[in-house]
Amino acid sequence: MATGALKSAFVAGYTGATGRELVKELAKSEKFDRVVLIGRRKVEYEDENLQKLEQKIVDFDNLADYKDVFAGYDVGFCCLGTTRREAGSAKKFRQIDYDYVHELATYAKDGGVKHFHYVSSAGANKNSSILYGRVKREI
Repeated sequence: MATGALKSAFVAGYTGATGRELVKELAKSEKFDRVVLIGRRKVEYEDENLQKLEQKIVDFDNLADYKDVFAGYDVGFCCLGTTRREAGSAKKFRQIDYDYVHELATYAKDGGVKHFHYVSSAGANKNSSILYGRVKREI
């Protein structure tokens, strides 16, 4: 990324382990003057740096209604993900880890986001017999 002008960014999936760490780093970064957290629920932060971040709540089951939320940033970060156990079924897991990610990435691209970063998984393999690794690679 070029130095100079400050950048804007969004983070989708900021409540999981990876997303939480990314948000901490972005809040400290001097490269971004605006960081927006996009998720399904609001999080109350104790850290003052994190309290300053804007949060936008979306319904991922109706993401098309929120496509403008993903527009107009320089950078998008996607840390969405779950496990089959947490999702409750293979179908719901795929919906979260594939459908939601693909849909929001499309809205970000259509909305002019210049750089999009997706956190997948080590061992992702589209030919895997394990659902988790296969879906993570398919996206």
